[in-house]
Amino acid sequence: MGKETIPEKEAAGSKAGTLSVRSFAASLAVLALLMLVAGSLTLVVPAGTYKRTPGAGGDLVVVPDSYARVPRPDYPAWRWLTAPVEVLASDDAALAIVIIAFIAVVGGAFALLREAGVLEESVRLLADRFRSRRMLLLGVLCLFFMSIG
Repeated sequence: MGKETIPEKEAAGSKAGTLSVRSFAASLAVLALLMLVAGSLTLVVPAGTYKRTPGAGGDLVVVPDSYARVPRPDYPAWRWLTAPVEVLASDDAALAIVIIAFIAVVGGAFALLREAGVLEESVRLLADRFRSRRMLLLGVLCLFFMSIG
């Protein structure tokens, strides 16, 4: 009759949570492409800055209509690909590491929830509850995932 589908875990013939070499290579290719696009945009989008003044709370506030173009540094194209590593040696390295760690923890939490079946069951329960009101279901699902992520 129709084409039978095999669950992803069984089709791969491996344990849950493992990543095939092909998927890993595809992910790296997408990341490299995104870095090249971002680097290319540095050649197209003009460089500029705004003047900032201390605000009421001591924070710096952007002065309206103070945008001014600045000379664009001529970095070689290979630096576009090394920028993610170079940021770890910059003055803002601690902030970058904290952001990376936070994203890793959130990703791990989602993986645990998915592996335990909590996400699927929660979505199923919400879908059953809001079956007759699909537009409301869409909003509730958005709020649900925003609240856990």
